[in-house]
Amino acid sequence: MTIYATPDASAEGTAPGPPGGPGPMVSHVVPCYNARRYLRECLASIVATATEPYEIVVVDDGSTEEIEDVVREFEPHARYVRQHNQGPGAARNTGIRETRGPYIRFVDADDVLLSAEAAQAQLEMMEADPEIGLIYGQSIVIDADGRPQGTRRPRFASASYVRPGAEELNELLLFNYITTSSTVVRRSVVERAGCFRTDLRSGQDYELWLRMARISSFGYLDRPVVAYRKHNQGVTARKTLAQRQHLAEAIDQMFLDPDFARRYAGVRARIEARRRWKAVTVAYRTGQMNVVRRSVLRELPRSIRQRDWQLAGDYGWLLARAVWPNAVREPLRGAFRRVKLRSLADKISPADPV
Repeated sequence: MTIYATPDASAEGTAPGPPGGPGPMVSHVVPCYNARRYLRECLASIVATATEPYEIVVVDDGSTEEIEDVVREFEPHARYVRQHNQGPGAARNTGIRETRGPYIRFVDADDVLLSAEAAQAQLEMMEADPEIGLIYGQSIVIDADGRPQGTRRPRFASASYVRPGAEELNELLLFNYITTSSTVVRRSVVERAGCFRTDLRSGQDYELWLRMARISSFGYLDRPVVAYRKHNQGVTARKTLAQRQHLAEAIDQMFLDPDFARRYAGVRARIEARRRWKAVTVAYRTGQMNVVRRSVLRELPRSIRQRDWQLAGDYGWLLARAVWPNAVREPLRGAFRRVKLRSLADKISPADPV
């Protein structure tokens, strides 16, 4: 499924025009590693949704396939930079150094921006409040072929908001609900926070959001901003237990600060509970139903005692699924999924033709 028609750079009036003004307002940083299959659609979506003046820098992170020719189709807005393979965090840092705009939008090469109106709304939120360091939005999860699979949005938010980072951390420390390609960040805040860690091969975006929340406000746009592609070849899909442990250690490091530990003492217990929940969900996905049932019967009363009603509800629903026989569980799962996908298909709408 192609969400955007690819512009014909050779056709009169369809090639991207030259940037306007003295410099770009928004810099789009696109890390790319062997994503030629998706890159043209990604860049077309940026052109379709961006407001002049803007720039695009594609950082080729040591791909073994040719991608420079695809980037050339989108000149003069797009530039190509190549580096040895160092991971997405290092590629984004290179993009930060290579760009000039006061605002940066990080767009993964296999994702697709959905709405010029949503992109503009994020910029207006950012411009209205100089304390904001990051604004994110909803994302529609799609598979490798562009078929919608789900929605990624914060469960706690029922509307758009702007709030201090100290408040954001109460939720963000528990799990990462921010899709990188849905974000607009303020360059000065990213640089002050120290940019992306390059020793984390996954989760480096989440770790940066945590540091940014300690020094700036966060905003959320309650509208779909991006189609986020989730497939077996992505970095997230290849996340290992060791990588998860490194990210957990980065969070634990924050709690070594006495003031931070004191402020978020209540959150710390919930973090540990979420880590146990993650282990239970892994057991469920791998078919270890006896482990799931034992764990849920232990953790469900604990979550109720801690008044963590969201986690208690999750455990209750997981237990129900775990006790159903497979002959019942799979048809019900399929029925729920079909209903959800039908509603999601209506949310993905192309931008105006480029």
